[in-house]
Amino acid sequence: MIKQIAVPAEPSIGREQDWVGLARAIANEAAGSGHGGHERIYEERAKSLGLHVQSIKRALTAFKFVSQVASRDIDKARRLMAMPVAAVLAVSRWYSYDRDAAFGAMERCEAGHLSARQLDAEEKKARRLHAEFVASASQNRQSYGLDALDAANAHLLPDWQTETSGPFDGLGTGPFARIFRHRKHGHLCLLQVPGPFESQGEWHRKQNEIMLSALGATALGHHVLIVVPAHSGVRELLLAWKERLCPRETNISILEMRLRGSEASALAVV
Repeated sequence: MIKQIAVPAEPSIGREQDWVGLARAIANEAAGSGHGGHERIYEERAKSLGLHVQSIKRALTAFKFVSQVASRDIDKARRLMAMPVAAVLAVSRWYSYDRDAAFGAMERCEAGHLSARQLDAEEKKARRLHAEFVASASQNRQSYGLDALDAANAHLLPDWQTETSGPFDGLGTGPFARIFRHRKHGHLCLLQVPGPFESQGEWHRKQNEIMLSALGATALGHHVLIVVPAHSGVRELLLAWKERLCPRETNISILEMRLRGSEASALAVV
């Protein structure tokens, strides 16, 4: 749980950390009152404090995000509570589609390299770029698969050659798009191309499915090459899963590809 912070008699969101105590107090007061009751309490508290009701709601939204972070990382939650509410809201929006970038921006804000306003502007730019990537990937699913295959070929050839059939043929659908065989040793490498998914949150929700599928194939003695979009944070997400949960010798490689005909990057990590 987040450490309790005393609520001043007349809290003001303008002072650092006051928004935390104010949000906690109002959240406790509104608990169990239903939607209509919530709105009445928000309006009453805003009026008594001389604040706009949206200021109350912004503080509550920020506090909810801090509580979410606290369930995973109490240190980051405490650091967020020391930041202005506007900065926390920008970090929360960023977190919804790129957690690593969100916390990187938080650290720059803590260090004084970004103001809350600059952090908000950077988040809006990142969100626009992310939306463009999602739209591109979603509207070009066939191209997405071809780009992945091009990246895989560039990475594996000439040591590996494509196979016309694989070990799971005739056993139903599965996550592997192509089979490669090592020309010298005869090992199989299964190409896995997850996505495209329309949000960073969906990549987070799918990471167990992606990595457990790959891990299952390696348990049968195969290599697995996972190809994901470049500059999306997905490679880092899956590498963290691998480093945390897989044995050191696991034969899973993660390769980034550039979409829409750009030159594929060879950033594989075994």
